[in-house]
Amino acid sequence: MLSRIPAKRLADASEIAAAVSFLVSDQSRYMNGQTLYVDGGFMVDYGVPLAKKPE
Repeated sequence: MLSRIPAKRLADASEIAAAVSFLVSDQSRYMNGQTLYVDGGFMVDYGVPLAKKPE
């Protein structure tokens, strides 16, 4: 699993808490109908293979 996460680690509780704090704050008042992934980039290649770097 960790090999598929670009950040190469799981989230700290404080990182999840920061996202939740943002969502319940006035800073997110204009957001609606969105999915906020706090996953270290795991969803970057979900279903779509990453492009290979040119040689």
